[in-house]
Formats: sequence, structure tokens, C-alpha cells
Amino acid sequence: MSKITLGLLQHACSADPAANLKKTLALAEAAAKKGANIICTQELFRSQYFCQSEDHANFKLAEPIPGPSTKAFQRIAKKHGVVIIASLFERRSSGLYHNTAVVIDADGQVLFTNRQMRALFGYSSEQLLGSSIDNLLPTRYRTAHGTHRQRFLAGGGMVRPMGSGLTLFGLHHSGDEFPIEISLSPIQDGERTLVAAAIRDISAHLATETRMRDAQLAADRANA
Repeated sequence: MSKITLGLLQHACSADPAANLKKTLALAEAAAKKGANIICTQELFRSQYFCQSEDHANFKLAEPIPGPSTKAFQRIAKKHGVVIIASLFERRSSGLYHNTAVVIDADGQVLFTNRQMRALFGYSSEQLLGSSIDNLLPTRYRTAHGTHRQRFLAGGGMVRPMGSGLTLFGLHHSGDEFPIEISLSPIQDGERTLVAAAIRDISAHLATETRMRDAQLAADRANA
């Protein structure tokens, strides 16, 4: 059995984001040199923790991903051959912010951010981890989805792009359903085949198609 050493970083933070980042990077370097294989920062390490209350002044602390912090951690991950899990306050776009976890692998590549799944389905990370993907589908689709999944893997797991003909609905944590498209990409991990799924809410797309179709029908009637 292989041994994995975890490096969990915890430290006091000042009001200076640059100083906090510098301190965290130094601790990550030290953990890597001591033999850590996976290094995890504390939550929102670039600032004093502010999540107990909402203050619009804190939005200036957000940064893009990829951005300065991810680039700095990528250099350390690649240099030492370690995986880094960093907690960052992400500015996705103007007025849109996320408390995001970023996973950077030993090659310095960003593997995973968890914001989209949480936002799309309304679950927390704790609720999603270890749960079946079928829980994100309405009950009437679950048996058929299990069959489709087995057939996909048995067929060698060829990439299936968005919009490949399968109509699915996602199930939000609230119980509401919404139309989705799913793109599947197989990933070989030793003897296992993992599947990466990209999921897109197509509600707006379908609404636009309906409006265009209705407008065309109205125009056809007017010209009849």
C-alpha cells in the first residue's frame, strides 16, 4: 500500500493579501521539502476570514482563476511534484464571486474547481462528495442512466460531445428540474477508467429557440 503524506497549512493572517500569499507559499514550500505529497491551504488564506458577514468592501479581495495565486502555486507544485489544494476568493466576472477550491496536480496543472457543480445543482461540496451522480437526475431517468453509463464504459468510453442527441434533465437541490446537456470524456487511471463530465444548463438556449420558432410561426400566419 502506498503512503500519502498530507501537509495542512494553518497560520494567522494580516490585512495584507500579498503578505498572506507570501507566507502561505513559504509554508507550502516547507511542507513539500518535509515530504508532503498533498498540500492544502486554510480557507481563504489571502485575507482575514470575512465570511461571517457580507461587506461589499471585501469584493476587492477577489481574484481571477487562473490568476496570480494559482500561477504561484503551479510553480511550487511543478517544482516539488506535489498536489496543492488552494482555497481562493474568485472573481468570475463583474459582480459574480465564488469561494472556490482549486486543485493543482504535480505537473502544475489546475485539475478541478468546484464552483460550477455547486452553482448548477445547489448542493454544497459536503453533500456532493461520495454521492451518486444519479442523485442529480430526476428519478424517472436514473435506471436508464445507469444502463447508458455501463454501455458507455463497455464501449471503450469514446468522447461524447455536447448535444449528441440525448435529452436529459438535471435535478436541483430545491427539487426543480432543468434541461441539461452533458459531454463525457474518459480518463484512464491505471486499470480504472474515470469519466469527466461537463454539464451545461440549456434552459436559456431552449427558451431562445422557442421564441424564434413562435416568431417564425407568427410571421408565416401574417403572410398567409
